[in-house]
Amino acid sequence: AAAVLPADPWPVFYLGASLLARGRYERAVPVLADFRRRRPDSLLGHLFGGLAHELTGDARRAEAAYTRASRVDPTCPVPHLLRAHMLKDAAAAVSAAEDAFEAEPDYLHAALHRMKSGAGGWDDAVRGIVRDVFESRRDVSLSARYLAASVKIMPYQFEYVRWGEELVRAHPGRSWAWGVLGRALVRCPRSAGFLPRGLEALDKAVKMAPTLGWVYGWRGLARISAGRKTEALRDLNKCVERQKYYFWAYEWRGALLHALARPKEALKDLDRAVSTNRPYPFALNRRSLVRRSLGNFAGAAADLDEAFGIDARYSWVTITGRAPKKRELDSGIRELTRGIRREPTLPSLRAWRGQVRLQQRDFTGAFRDFDAALALEPAHALTLAWYGRGLVESGLPAQGLRRLIRAIELKPSRTLYRLWAAEAHGRAGQTAEALAALDDVLRREPRSWQAWQCRARILLDAGRARAALRCADRAISLEGRNADNYHLKATALRTLDRLPEAEETAEMALAISAHHGRAWILRADVRAKLGRSCEAIADYEHALRHFPFLFNSEQQERLKSLLANR
Repeated sequence: AAAVLPADPWPVFYLGASLLARGRYERAVPVLADFRRRRPDSLLGHLFGGLAHELTGDARRAEAAYTRASRVDPTCPVPHLLRAHMLKDAAAAVSAAEDAFEAEPDYLHAALHRMKSGAGGWDDAVRGIVRDVFESRRDVSLSARYLAASVKIMPYQFEYVRWGEELVRAHPGRSWAWGVLGRALVRCPRSAGFLPRGLEALDKAVKMAPTLGWVYGWRGLARISAGRKTEALRDLNKCVERQKYYFWAYEWRGALLHALARPKEALKDLDRAVSTNRPYPFALNRRSLVRRSLGNFAGAAADLDEAFGIDARYSWVTITGRAPKKRELDSGIRELTRGIRREPTLPSLRAWRGQVRLQQRDFTGAFRDFDAALALEPAHALTLAWYGRGLVESGLPAQGLRRLIRAIELKPSRTLYRLWAAEAHGRAGQTAEALAALDDVLRREPRSWQAWQCRARILLDAGRARAALRCADRAISLEGRNADNYHLKATALRTLDRLPEAEETAEMALAISAHHGRAWILRADVRAKLGRSCEAIADYEHALRHFPFLFNSEQQERLKSLLANR
């Protein structure tokens, strides 16, 4: 091909690549050098040329080629990682890997995780990341490996801030240090007042690395949080212009375009986001919302089914940080009813309408929808699972368990269904069976924080508060951003009469989610027991205004007594 097409440099490149792949390194060097002379702007040419030099033992020329590659495309981390892998000097290798963080901060997140996991200090963690990159599973991205292992890199917002501050002190001239600090500050609850500081830190990151895309993407995301949507869109546009393979930006921009009532543009971005990062449920759920707005109910249901299979927090009516209000649930019912009229043979739409009715505590209507979905498809696992869940919640755990077992038979890899079955055993008073089911889940997925959370809940119901506390602590160590984990721990501490610790832990739950009604009631209960009636009354009144459906008769009487004695 190179002989027939002498004016086209690309056959020369592929000839050099094939010589490398076949181990003929000496022959590959001049071929790739010819290509690089003809295409000096080619990232691939410099990368493969550097590899040819490295594999023939010419480290000086290899490093020069990798350095040239990094200048051709500063958004690509590969040249820096190749340099870090090749360099013998430990400090120089760490510095090269830190240059890779400038191009792709996901590697930085992985390094922070290694430090938290006890893999040594900063230099050890960075060298470990370089080793990870060149291990056997090179076809899977580093971030995907960590996500597949159910590892949450940033366990809690305020700890993330501390790490960011430490990075800025150690690396004040690095854009990724300021970027991590800015994003950490922005992700803290608004009540902390960190948003302005976070935006300032991200402004510094942009000034330090104006040619990179991700810094604009992170600042754009922060500006969305600040309600500055027009500026956010400008930032996200700059991000994809500079770094068109940064798939997170397509998810964020798609969500923003949807919020700006530009659904067709949003759908294009979200299609690209899903195609390049399919296991990420946020993009699937967001595309489901966009498809609903465009009247594509079949596509919307398919996306939501897949998103829910990855992350059970997603449903037809999902409101971040709080439970849906009545009007939002009613709107969801109306929308699903329209969808069912358009797609009368699609069982998923009836299953999701039944799930919304469960949220409304309309068990009769929910069961009617589930029966209709199963009439269309008797082996529809999603419907069977929600049906089983609904029966358990309505006080019929034995009937619910039968449907959950059938759902597990149809979808044995769906961990959530096994957790729901364990809870059904617990509701039926079958504590041993419930714990055995969770043992089975933990053998398959020892880092499943949901399983540890479920175990803590079942042990609490069984009156085993000390064991429940250990399980809640384990759940927190695996997922420190989940308010329910802290609420369960606080409940165990209250049961053990460790009231100051229970109050502090309930406050952690509320710092993560200010809309966690049970945490408000728990803190009120604890403060009442500590004799701080005014604070307890304030918490009870807040909970009564926002979550009246959560109060049991004992808590109602306690509030009446406190008010009478005020």
